[in-house]
Amino acid sequence: MVVFGDKYHFALGYKLKNNPFGEKGLVGESWGQFEMWVDGADICKYMRNRERKKYEWNLIYIMAWLNDHLEHILDEDPFPLPVKGKHAIELLKHSQEFDSDDDEEFDHGMTKSRNGSLNTPGFPVERVSICLTYVLERFMTKSK
Repeated sequence: MVVFGDKYHFALGYKLKNNPFGEKGLVGESWGQFEMWVDGADICKYMRNRERKKYEWNLIYIMAWLNDHLEHILDEDPFPLPVKGKHAIELLKHSQEFDSDDDEEFDHGMTKSRNGSLNTPGFPVERVSICLTYVLERFMTKSK
């Protein structure tokens, strides 16, 4: 298994395998296992017939999705709240604990974009990956 990142924070892993269905071309050659680790748990594992399974399929579809959405997942824009964290889970934890003494600061900092969505200075809200946020929130709720 080739792994990128730290499994105890965030990591992606894959292992190419022989295609069990004899598919040809890029689809056939991309068969393998995929892991996505968040805070030490592989969130792609699932239960089937009372057996814990790893995600296995044509990985080209996951790579295409990551290619289309990576800019929303890995971003250089500053985090919109004045909290510190080494990774997304720490930022999320500290954001939930954050309490502003000056609520007006946030009221004036929020603006509407032309399409009607809210923006914070330097951090357009529509660029946030709702899917990743949902996964992190569910995982943190489960681990409490």
